Amino acid sequence: MAGLDIVASTPAPESVDIDFHGVLYTITISVDGEEVLRIEIEDKDTLDRWRGEFAAKYVEDITSKTGNFKKFTIFVRMLQTAILQQSDSVFVDLLTFQDLELLKSKKAGGTNGQSAPPRQLPASNKRYLILTYASEFDRVHYPLPLLPEEHPDPQRLKAVIRQLRQQLGEAQAAQQHQQQLQPQRRSRSSHNQADEHDAALLTSRIEVLTVQLERERTDHRRELRRKAQELQELQGELSRSRDVIRDLRLRIKTLEQQQEAAGPRGTAAGQQPVRRSIDRQSRGGYGSGYLSGSGRYPSNASKYPSRPTRTTSNISASSRGSSP
Repeated sequence: MAGLDIVASTPAPESVDIDFHGVLYTITISVDGEEVLRIEIEDKDTLDRWRGEFAAKYVEDITSKTGNFKKFTIFVRMLQTAILQQSDSVFVDLLTFQDLELLKSKKAGGTNGQSAPPRQLPASNKRYLILTYASEFDRVHYPLPLLPEEHPDPQRLKAVIRQLRQQLGEAQAAQQHQQQLQPQRRSRSSHNQADEHDAALLTSRIEVLTVQLERERTDHRRELRRKAQELQELQGELSRSRDVIRDLRLRIKTLEQQQEAAGPRGTAAGQQPVRRSIDRQSRGGYGSGYLSGSGRYPSNASKYPSRPTRTTSNISASSRGSSP
């Protein structure tokens, strides 16, 4: 039939686990060739089951009573979509008979403007699978009653027993495997402890070496600063020595020029002032080789003091040669 082709194009899941009000259920839907919708729901904890079979005409009558008619094939597709949670516009809920009656009384009270009087509800173990279709302007509920399975199918019970035995065998095999792995785990644990001990020793050694390295770096930086300061002081002394040497050379050159300008007559007269000037410079540090402010003699201090002495002797010789 054409309707079954539409349903077959969207196959129903064999079983789907859904949580209803904190309880986990397994829901299964199927459609046979006579256009009959079968729904089975099982409580995962207690293994209680509810089931229902709905012909196409019954489903279409339910949808017609709600005022929002749906064809059987469309209804089955909506139910599949809600179970797989593939759309926000359709969803399912599982209610007891008491929950459904309480919902109806609240709805009736809201319509009349007053709450409906409470009434004694008969005990019932029925369940209702509520398919809700929410559109932009209205919300439609399609209830599907499910009867409890008082006498479980022996074949299903056998299948459950086989499944439980299989799970028990798998658990026992896993336990045996874990027991076989215990010696290996102990060996690995001992190796891991040894490795952890070695790692702790290496870590401690690295920390000690790091402290030593940092101390040596600090000492090295301190020594570099001290050497740099000494170098700066030596450079200053060298600069001052060069200035002294330059001043002495200029002074000697000036004195020689003055001596040459004075001639033979001015030699004897200028001998004493020149000697006294040179003596004063020697006492003031010029030509003595002593670096002012350093307290040390440079290595080449003996190179320059000879020139003022040689100049003095030349002046004395010149004076004796020119005297009458």
